[in-house]
Amino acid sequence: MRGYAILMVVLYHFFPTYFPNGYIGVDAFFVISGFLIAMILTRDEKMNASVLLTFYYRRIKRIMPLYYLVIIGIQLTLLSLLPSTYLKINQESCWRSIALISNIKQQGIDQEYEKMGNSITPPGNYECVKEEDEEEMDNRVQHYGYLFAAAPGFIWIPCPKHWLRIATTVSFAALIHFGSSYQVVTFSNRFVVYVGDISYALYLIHWPVYVVVNSYSWNPLTDYLAMITISLILANAIHYLFERQYQQWSRNSISAVVIILMATSMALFHKLTISMDYMKEQKFDLANININDSAWNMTLTRYATESVNIRDWQIGNFCQEDLKFREGLHRRRCCSATNGTGTYRILVIGNSFACNQGDLVYNAFRKYVSRFMIVAHAGCEFMTGTDSSYCLRGDFNHTAVLQRTKPDIVFVMSRYFAAKAWFNTTRPISEDGIFQDFMINMNELERITNKVYLLQALPSCVKGCEYKAFMFTKNGRPLRDIKDGLIERDEFYARQRILEVGKRCSKCEIIDYYPLLLDENEDYLCYDSRTNIMLFDDSNHLNIFGKERIRNMFDHLSEKFGKEISHI
Repeated sequence: MRGYAILMVVLYHFFPTYFPNGYIGVDAFFVISGFLIAMILTRDEKMNASVLLTFYYRRIKRIMPLYYLVIIGIQLTLLSLLPSTYLKINQESCWRSIALISNIKQQGIDQEYEKMGNSITPPGNYECVKEEDEEEMDNRVQHYGYLFAAAPGFIWIPCPKHWLRIATTVSFAALIHFGSSYQVVTFSNRFVVYVGDISYALYLIHWPVYVVVNSYSWNPLTDYLAMITISLILANAIHYLFERQYQQWSRNSISAVVIILMATSMALFHKLTISMDYMKEQKFDLANININDSAWNMTLTRYATESVNIRDWQIGNFCQEDLKFREGLHRRRCCSATNGTGTYRILVIGNSFACNQGDLVYNAFRKYVSRFMIVAHAGCEFMTGTDSSYCLRGDFNHTAVLQRTKPDIVFVMSRYFAAKAWFNTTRPISEDGIFQDFMINMNELERITNKVYLLQALPSCVKGCEYKAFMFTKNGRPLRDIKDGLIERDEFYARQRILEVGKRCSKCEIIDYYPLLLDENEDYLCYDSRTNIMLFDDSNHLNIFGKERIRNMFDHLSEKFGKEISHI
């Protein structure tokens, strides 16, 4: 059973499209572990302190040495194999894992436990039917449909006790009868038994392997083969060379190993923290670029990326966290600047792009600011709904934000996801649902504010583009040889939608970075082909070099705005 459970989990992580329900394997692990733990505890007729101490020692012996060994491996990988941007992403989770508090339930708007608690709709087929039919149903039918769907979970049907006993007896009899015929085929398969034996090691190791291989990935077919092969080899080696060996050690030896491994992981965490502080404090000489030294230029890019990303997320230079909305925004998603001496309330709203580029707006429009605000909701698009895989809070109420902040000028700065979806260009664009969302939100903006700057869509940088660029150039190859291999040409439909919105909006002005990021051959590549310097990081955010390219645009917008208000 453990073999099937771990196979479900691995397939779900490696191939989520084809095995969307593989996460059930985790539940199976919990059931199996719960059964074994309860069985072990009930072996002793007397439950006393000695029995409990022995029980918990066995649990620690079974889990902790391998757990901390894998954490140490992950930390070493972060320091040696993965891009520097991964340090920031994993710093907090690393500490929580060392302290064994990763799975403690937290009160927060984005916690998975609360999401599950709020979900009452049956899974699977009902959800498909609901999506297909809800446009054709009026509101009353929809509401009654939800009630009927939820009702089985709240209806208690009385059942005599002897019925339950009969049903249980019959079920077990059937299981024993039919199970005796099939257990050799299903649960005694050698491969499944082998995977079950290494299941704990495989469970711990497969996801770090996935992340590392993904960071070096070029060919999806070979990537998946490498993930599976490396995961099995490492899990097998760890199981036989470490896990099975320490199970034979004495209690004192086990205690010493756990303490040493925990101390080592804490020391490495301190090393991660030092690395983060070092990158945060780096000063960059942007003129120190050697066209013949691509490795140094990529190192400079990585340091610059880390520095600018830390500053963008914290926005400590000019922002104070004093905006409060009923949605309970996370502290990294909403902030407000100190009051200025100007007369205009300026709001930058969007997703992580708003944080990434908000300082450019502030520095250019500083003299006009009476109040400067940034509302950044990571992974979400202000102008339309975004898939939940990007946006954790799709129900975020932007109207409430606008009514609360009452801005005179709004900069809509989003990295687009849903807006890049295909639409039929032979049909009137007014029939497109995403365009309709854009217009609804733009009409709301025009009603509330005096001026709207709308960011135009850009091609996406491929996943891990910065690191792939580094790997490409580390042996002296110029980035120009990769041509457009770091770019996804996915911007066309979003640009068409935004262009049409601009035509219909009297208070709008479209901001377009595209012409400013072209190389000398008028190609958009997300890097400078002359210097091997990347303009974007692995998260599709502009790094310090990319931001330098577009800084003058905001200065010109500010000058133009000053001329416009001088004629009012």
